[in-house]
Amino acid sequence: MSFIIKNIIYYTLLIHFFTQLINAQRKCNGYESLCNKSYNEVVYPTTHNSFAVGKTFSSNQELSIDKQLTDGIRGLMLDIYPYEDGSIHFCHTDCNDPMFLDAGNAVDILSIITSFLQQNPNEVITIFIENFNGNVPADQINEIFTSSGLINYVYTPSSHDSWPTLNEMIDNHQNVVVFSDKLHDEAYPWYLSLDEYVSYNNYVSLQNENWNCDVYGGDGSLFLLYHMKHVQILDKGYLPDTSSIDKTNSLDGINEHTQYCDRNINYLAVDFYNHGDVVAFAAGLNGEDYSSKQTGSKAVSGSQNKKFNKYQSLTLLFLLSFLFI
Repeated sequence: MSFIIKNIIYYTLLIHFFTQLINAQRKCNGYESLCNKSYNEVVYPTTHNSFAVGKTFSSNQELSIDKQLTDGIRGLMLDIYPYEDGSIHFCHTDCNDPMFLDAGNAVDILSIITSFLQQNPNEVITIFIENFNGNVPADQINEIFTSSGLINYVYTPSSHDSWPTLNEMIDNHQNVVVFSDKLHDEAYPWYLSLDEYVSYNNYVSLQNENWNCDVYGGDGSLFLLYHMKHVQILDKGYLPDTSSIDKTNSLDGINEHTQYCDRNINYLAVDFYNHGDVVAFAAGLNGEDYSSKQTGSKAVSGSQNKKFNKYQSLTLLFLLSFLFI
């Protein structure tokens, strides 16, 4: 009888041991398969004007940045401007005008991203800074990244042509890539020139225009695909076409656009990401099936990761060895 009990305990511990090992398998941006892929081989679902949250004409998103990250968004586009008190804010055009959706102090927003990475260390995120008026110098950008703690995660490349794997970026705590359209400074080599690294199509596509992937700007090997429909407001500019957003952001709607692309897509940028399937479509481009993934906060790979304590491992091995004798 003691032999039977010993075997039951032995195999129970053995099953538990291997279950823990399986659970400890790292998932990068939600999937094990992405860990060994280079940064430039991965597609990142991205929100256009990620900070512009609300239900006004200036809105581009309905859900907050922390919710965007929880839902699987891995690219954030942020417009930066100086505020009247000398601080730096994320907003549209004029941070002092409430109509243009001032998202608040940039340090506070970046701190949200820092907090997310602290809780989900196996995520790789890309930030696009639009320094629209070109009046926020790189040293001020460095200050807000430092104050928010996000500076501890920024990636500094060794060359333009070679990218590390997601695994390597995570291991080195350099899992935030930052691009900006203006005012780069060699003193801050992590603050990368968008046009040097990325090519992109025109972000404006009117309702009656056909989709295309023509390069509108940038000379880089990475490709940013703006996938958005707009309506023109006289001579005042363009607004998102919210009347067709569900169709635009659906799997079929995105596929109608990407079929014209003869190059790999790295960033898939949309308005109102929660309408449609941009995260699922990006997963498909990454060779994964999103339909089997859980939704909500459970979709975050970091929150699914369970760290396997090495002392648990040693204890189990000791017990197994003892029982085997």
